[in-house]
Amino acid sequence: MSAGPHLIRARDALAARASAPDAADPTGAGWNLEVIDHRPNHVRGGRSVLRARARQDNATCIVKVYDHPDTARLRFTRLKALRQHTDAVVTPLFLDADRNLYAMQDAGRLTLADRLGRGSGAGVTADVLRWLIGFCAEAPATTAAFDPTPLLDTAARDIAQLPKASQATGHRALTELRAAFAPFDGQPLRHVTVFGDLKPENLCLHSPGGTVTGVDFVHDRPHPIERDTAFLLQWMRRHNWRKALARTGWIDPDDEPENRAAAEAVLGDRIDARLLAAYERAFLLRLWVGLVTSGNAPALRETAEARLLF
Repeated sequence: MSAGPHLIRARDALAARASAPDAADPTGAGWNLEVIDHRPNHVRGGRSVLRARARQDNATCIVKVYDHPDTARLRFTRLKALRQHTDAVVTPLFLDADRNLYAMQDAGRLTLADRLGRGSGAGVTADVLRWLIGFCAEAPATTAAFDPTPLLDTAARDIAQLPKASQATGHRALTELRAAFAPFDGQPLRHVTVFGDLKPENLCLHSPGGTVTGVDFVHDRPHPIERDTAFLLQWMRRHNWRKALARTGWIDPDDEPENRAAAEAVLGDRIDARLLAAYERAFLLRLWVGLVTSGNAPALRETAEARLLF
């Protein structure tokens, strides 16, 4: 499926705003639209990310268009509420609920992912986590009893959908995951606002060495900071695995320890190493389940499975 229908909806939404009586440009000078990302088969429903550029003054904004009903309203509302607490995330501009899209500030084309090269990416990991510290310091947080049940229940449902040949591996991994979280169950832990999709490509730089802005806030229930940290480490692990498998056919054993050491150096006593490892195992299990279910990337699946059972 092409991005054409999403482009039409964005064009119509921008035209409607330009022709409104209170619009800054009631004549509607028009916009040029560029597709940044189009994912018709995204796990949370088809979506497109577009850059809109005004022909009149060259001003830009980002428009996110969704297929799943009511997604734009939910994402816009949550981002708007979060923006009241911190300027570490992008500014929401307007919502068009009827067309299931919203617009936000254009934070620029340069992201922390552009700094990833041939090495482990540990320096980028450190930069992302420094941003996370600032984000968590400003966004809402609370101390609450830790409850891994929703995460474990989701993992159990995912494993139940696996082919029979993979069920035993899945159940073994789930048993180990339950054991990893058990020491923290019910313990009072600091829970922070979860950014969600914490990866280098979602952190934009206004200029090289400039301010970093988060652009893809995905609302989730509060978790300890280990959750987002583990998500990032898992993303870096998968990125490095893909890169190494494509280049040499085997992974570099130094990449993972270097990124974990970077995380520990930046976060220090903000994290519990055992809880971080439990969340890492949860995201690794999710990756493996997805690869088994899709049947894609067999070398990556075998690597994930070997690491899962290590």
